[in-house]
Amino acid sequence: MKDQSINDFMEDCRIKIYNASSDDVISARLLPFGYDEAKHTANKTIYADTVALVKKNENENAEWRTASELFNNQQKKTRKDFSQIRKKLKFYYPASSAEANTLGLYEDKITKYTDFLQVAKNFYGNLVGMQEVLDKLAPFGYTLESVQALQADVDQLDVYRPEKSLQVRHLNLLVFYNRFSIFF
Repeated sequence: MKDQSINDFMEDCRIKIYNASSDDVISARLLPFGYDEAKHTANKTIYADTVALVKKNENENAEWRTASELFNNQQKKTRKDFSQIRKKLKFYYPASSAEANTLGLYEDKITKYTDFLQVAKNFYGNLVGMQEVLDKLAPFGYTLESVQALQADVDQLDVYRPEKSLQVRHLNLLVFYNRFSIFF
């Protein structure tokens, strides 16, 4: 199975399952191992269920990829807005100022998503309450409403984040593979 695609593997299983149940010679050879007509019928049912699972996985994977792209695009936009505001504020406030410390303007680069999310939430939360800092951002087109909208974008990032349930689906296919190992 290592070099086969899932579709090739499923086709091999289909051929072996249906040949084993319809061919008298193959059925007679498998009978001592407990593969009677009921077992062949059960194998056909498992095969049909697995084909449906593969189709469902393909659809869910497509949905997951779409959600992942949407999340990545939203995250890039949010990080860009966050960086632009911080860059503009660094022009006004040196590292030793109280405003810079409150807003965390000179913190190290943020790489992990969870770190960014926490820093951005704190930054926008503090920025909304600092009117004198908002006044310095006014020439750049930032108002209280626009900053609150950016804060809402940060809060909505987790809504866009896709679930990571692909591993569970792959385990279901592995169970199918192990059930039919007698044919290989």
